[in-house]
Order: sequence, then C-alpha cells, then structure tokens
Amino acid sequence: MPGQRLIRLSLHTPELILIWAVEAINYAVHNTSWRPVPWNSTSRAACYALWAVQLWCFAKLQLSDPGSVPAGWEQLAREGHEPATVCPRSGRLVPPRAGYSRNAGKVILGLDHYCYWLGTPIGFGNRKLFLLFVGYSALFCAVGAAHSAYEFTCGAPMRGGLPTLAGAFLSRERPPPIPLEVALAGAQTRLETAVATLAWFWAPLLAMLHSIYEWAQLLFLAAASTDEGRGVTLVGSIGYLWAVLFTIPLNALAALLLGGMTLHQLVLVLFNRTSLAPNDARYDVGFGSNWRQVFGSNPWLWPLPLLDIERAGVDGVHWEESARWARLKQRSESIRKAHLEAQQPTVYTATTSGKVLAVNSKGVHSNGDKTVSRLRQRKAVGADASGADRTHADGSLAAADDEQDDGDEQDDGDEARPGVPGAAVWKPGR
Repeated sequence: MPGQRLIRLSLHTPELILIWAVEAINYAVHNTSWRPVPWNSTSRAACYALWAVQLWCFAKLQLSDPGSVPAGWEQLAREGHEPATVCPRSGRLVPPRAGYSRNAGKVILGLDHYCYWLGTPIGFGNRKLFLLFVGYSALFCAVGAAHSAYEFTCGAPMRGGLPTLAGAFLSRERPPPIPLEVALAGAQTRLETAVATLAWFWAPLLAMLHSIYEWAQLLFLAAASTDEGRGVTLVGSIGYLWAVLFTIPLNALAALLLGGMTLHQLVLVLFNRTSLAPNDARYDVGFGSNWRQVFGSNPWLWPLPLLDIERAGVDGVHWEESARWARLKQRSESIRKAHLEAQQPTVYTATTSGKVLAVNSKGVHSNGDKTVSRLRQRKAVGADASGADRTHADGSLAAADDEQDDGDEQDDGDEARPGVPGAAVWKPGR
C-alpha cells in the first residue's frame, strides 16, 4: 500500500530520521502546552501550511517515478531511430543526459544525482519535487530559528516583566573607553605589550557578553521562580528556555545547509546543468527555457508539487541543444585541427627528376613547380669533406645539370619518392 511504503521510505536513512527529529523538537517547543502562551493564529496557520506543503513534497518525491526509459526505446536506438549515448558507468545504451543508477538498479532519464539523504535518484521526473522539498525544508528551519530567537530574546522576557535583550543591551552603562597608551603604560616586555593590546581590543566585546550573561541570568531566575510557583507564570520553565535556546543554532545551521543546497540546485537549473555534469553547456538554451524544462510552463504550479505536462518541449529523451554551444563547438574543432596541422612539420621531398614537392600530413603535394638545380651535387658520393659541390674544370657537369633541369621543368608526371636512395628530405627554411 502507498501509505505503508511511504512510512517505510520516511525512516530508511539516518538523515531522514534527523530531519524528522528536528521538526519534532520544533513542534514540541512551539506548538504544545510546553509554551506558556500559544502563538497567535496567523503565525500558527503559516507554520502549519508550510509544514503541510513540505510533507506533501516529500510524499510526491518518494512515490513519483524519477524518470524511466520508455518501453521499446532501446530497440529504436539500436536501429538508429533515437539519439543515444553509452553510459560510462554501466556501458549500456542510454538516452542523452540519462544515466544508470546502481542504487536504483535502472536507467534514469535526465539523471542529476542519487540523493543518499532521501534514498532515491533525482532525475527528469522528480527534480522539481526534490528542489521544492529541500527549499521548503530550509524555509521551515529558518522560520523555526526566527520564532525561537524571538521567544528567547523578546517573548519570554516581556511576559515576565523583564527587559528584552536589545533593551538591556541599549540601557546598560557604558564605561568610558580607555586610551591605548594608558592600557600599555605598565607593559615592560613584548609579551606584556601584546597581551595588553589584545585585552584593550577585546574589552568592549567582553563587556557586551557580560551584560548578555547578566540579562540571561535574570531570565533563568524568573523561570526558576515559575517552577517554584512564586507568582511568575508566563516566562516558562527552565527546561523550556533551554529547549528554545537549543533550537536557535540547530534551526539556523539546518537552514544554512539546506538553503545552500537549494541555491546550488537552482543555479544548475538556470544553466541547465546537472550535478554529474556541472560544466556541460550543451543544453543551455536560456534561463527561461531552462527553468520551464524543470518547473513547467504554468507559473501557478511552480511553488506546488504538481508536475506540468508542458515542459518546454522536452520529454527526458529528446533535449533541445544550445545554438551557442554548437557554434562554440564548431569553432573549437576548427581551432584544434589548425593547431594539430601547425604542429605537423611540412616535409619537402625531391623527386627523381629534381623537382621539389611539399608533402603535408594529409599526403597532399604542393610547390610542384619548384626545382633544384644543384640537388645531385649534395649526394654523399661526389662531395668532398667540406660539403662543397664538385665540378669539372671546364664546367661540363654544371652544364649537363642545367640541361637536365630544363628538361625536368617540362615533366609534370614525377611522383615524390621519399624512400628511394638518394632522395633528399628538406625542412622549411633550408
């Protein structure tokens, strides 16, 4: 049954038990007879409404499908009719932005992360519900911290006829400040000087803390008189005051933790990213479209745990890609290719007829009209120790080479032969 399943899912992680414990403490402090005077009807109605919406979000989150792959999708993907990628975790064929969750044992569409606090994967089907639950939980803790702070600093003292914390702080006697020269007058060594400087610097703060301590002492004395039944009945018991004081940092810490998590997730939603791929800008199509893909197109349903069918044209399998990302990808690919070609050196190869061809990394020949008139004179055979060209005394070799070069200029059918013995390989600038 859904009710039994919901109860089981509500207690199957220690983090969930901690959340319910915090809410139970707040309820006991602010909504039971432990508080001498109940809160006003407006405050109670707002808190109960917030609590009800939070529990509603939790129930929908636990009972909703996080995003299952449609039946028959895998067959269509294997036939090439659906877009698909390979999951790096499982090696399975999955839709774009989907992933395999080991804890859930299945592929989740638009997988954001697996929430170990709630014990469920967060995906395309329940990401809005997760955001609402965490956000309302943070707001619930913030409201609890505000109520506890008001009760301890203003509510209980005013009911007992005592000044509030702000009033006691403002009405306290302030001694005239001591000049630093007077505070350091008796210092003999560097250590004494450092200690005297710190004491002078922290003296106002210590005086303020002392006044707060005296005020709290009066408040707890009034609570003790309540316990003994000596006329003061509206402050509350000592245990009640300690519980209120304990819930102030407890709620504040929980609100900061859950609020930071909510803000982080909202930023990911606005930029259409996920916790598993926070740098993937492929699907960032603008703040408005990104928001509607998660929260839907109806603004009236955004704060409620109700899923809108119309979600900016996405269904968890087909996602709109960013035009800006496509342009950046094309530009990055062209820059990468140009960089690789720049790193590949150009090799100049001589042919058997003396023509020089430039061969790049793709095997394309260029500079086919360039010739070398003295190429054969640089062979190992026929060159002296200094590398100078050998010529006959009457210049016959040079003349024969010039005639051969003139014939080579008319021959366009030569091919580069870098592996032929005697062929020269030239580098740029030689």
